[in-house]
Amino acid sequence: MRVLVLHQHYWPEIAATAQVLTDLCEDLVAGGHEVTVVTGQPSYRERATLASDEVHEGVHVRRVTTYAPTERTIARRLLHYGVYFGASLTEAVATRPSPDVALIMTTPPLLLGVSATLLRALRGVPFVYSVQDLYPDVAIDLGVLRRGPLATTIDVVATQLYRRAAALVTLSPGMRDKLVAKGVPRERVAVVPNWADVGALAASAAAGATEYRDALGLGGRPVALYSGNVGLSQGLEHLVDAARHTKERAPELVWLVAGDGNARASIERRARDAGLDNVRFLPPQPRARLGALLGTGDVGLVTMRRGVADDMVPSKLYGILAAGRPVVASVESASEVARVVREERVGAVVPPEDPVALAEAVSRLVQDRAALDELGARARALAESTYDRRVCTTRYREILEAVVERRRGVVDLSF
Repeated sequence: MRVLVLHQHYWPEIAATAQVLTDLCEDLVAGGHEVTVVTGQPSYRERATLASDEVHEGVHVRRVTTYAPTERTIARRLLHYGVYFGASLTEAVATRPSPDVALIMTTPPLLLGVSATLLRALRGVPFVYSVQDLYPDVAIDLGVLRRGPLATTIDVVATQLYRRAAALVTLSPGMRDKLVAKGVPRERVAVVPNWADVGALAASAAAGATEYRDALGLGGRPVALYSGNVGLSQGLEHLVDAARHTKERAPELVWLVAGDGNARASIERRARDAGLDNVRFLPPQPRARLGALLGTGDVGLVTMRRGVADDMVPSKLYGILAAGRPVVASVESASEVARVVREERVGAVVPPEDPVALAEAVSRLVQDRAALDELGARARALAESTYDRRVCTTRYREILEAVVERRRGVVDLSF
């Protein structure tokens, strides 16, 4: 089948959605399908000007002109999304030969759903909607958007776009239930988690952790690692407060934050103002070194603010599992992350926005080497069986193939 993929971020970007999409497209090509990705120039964490038309690992990559803001204000981000929306839609409509199916993700919110709906209307191309975050739900939960006429309008538009998809893929049963509550038929919604390349991460985690420990002068000190986006939804100010709590009680413990995002400057300032030398920061690391970075931590941290339990599932969970590290999750008990950690017994769950509980859980765990080893082995086994790249991309392939086979535009995903 010929698959057209629309998303603003793709290889060589290191944002989680870009990595997931790159894996999926390359695996579709490996399975014998033709894949064309219409994306923008790198702008999220890596900035470069790459060829506008090239083939990478068998995937045809078309990069359209985009506006890359130097400051990520809301207005500039909206302009960033809008420029990509117009350019990518033009490119998608002009794509020849006509694709059999389109695949889009919910980043940026709404606009690509409009693109896919227009493509379906103009050329009869059904589309699969990968819902990574629920809008406007997550924006309301984070206080970025208030309930009112604007939020209601966005919700109505988003729901109409969801309903026009031939199939939707989302990350957890909770997110699926919210989509169904919005009026999307349950049989059109599949739950497929994001993933990690378990073999690659496990090998580099075992071999490369010493590199980071030596470079940072950590030696044999215990490390609690957060790796990923440093944004509004993570609530990492509570990580800094947890580090303050352990500075005297567990002075050897290092809290390592690797990543970037809108909240990083304020988080660094908070740690600096508190005089916390037990909090270290690293910039986002290239994907080739992710396994070594994850192996540096004795435990991996997943943190989320209150209120977003059913609106998103952090992809960092799967990397931690693949690296064979226990998870300490500061999340709501009803969240998908909490369910996995609790039911699979791969770490500890503490309430969100509770730095004392986070500090105590981490301190207790890093002092128990036998528990670290046991939980880490269980984490890696879970990643291999459930969250490995091949397992999850195969499910995506089956969904896309089912949509193409039923060209009427809807599909029953109960198989």
